[in-house]
Amino acid sequence: MNANQLKESVTIRRVNVPRYIGVSPTTLWDLEQTDPSFPRRIKLGKRGVAYLVSELNAWLEAKKEG
Repeated sequence: MNANQLKESVTIRRVNVPRYIGVSPTTLWDLEQTDPSFPRRIKLGKRGVAYLVSELNAWLEAKKEG
């Protein structure tokens, strides 16, 4: 795996996503339910959930551009 592939596969746990994107946990839940452009979560097991950091960054950039 090269550096770019590794960078694309870095994940962040759901519990840390609200702080990363600057929203409350409730708003994160709303985004998951209502915003089709919001990144899909990745199940890591029965209870573990994460997101790809690269997808979160792309979503934030798209929101910034408007």
